Amino acid sequence: MTVPERPAAVPADGDLLTVEERALVRDLGRWYTRLAAVTGDSPRTREDDLREAEFHVHALQRAVMAQAAARAYPAEFRLLGEVIPGRHDNHFQGTLKRLAYSRARKIFGR
Repeated sequence: MTVPERPAAVPADGDLLTVEERALVRDLGRWYTRLAAVTGDSPRTREDDLREAEFHVHALQRAVMAQAAARAYPAEFRLLGEVIPGRHDNHFQGTLKRLAYSRARKIFGR
């Protein structure tokens, strides 16, 4: 899958999110509504399946909405797909990956 180029977007004066970001947050909510409409009616699984999807939709919405914080505090938070200027961006992520891998090896013995 190829990643499309992203045009530089800036929120309108007084807005925290761009038009595209606001639309994406709304579309994610609409996607969840559409998923609920086609999800089965089994009392044993419907609620759990929708709850799991809802968790992921909310995580994606929060990631998009975090763009506002990144614009307000660029030295502390990064925009999606960007880095904080002057910081070694891979250090923290690499440390987390190594920690997660070592814990998984201890738990699963691999």
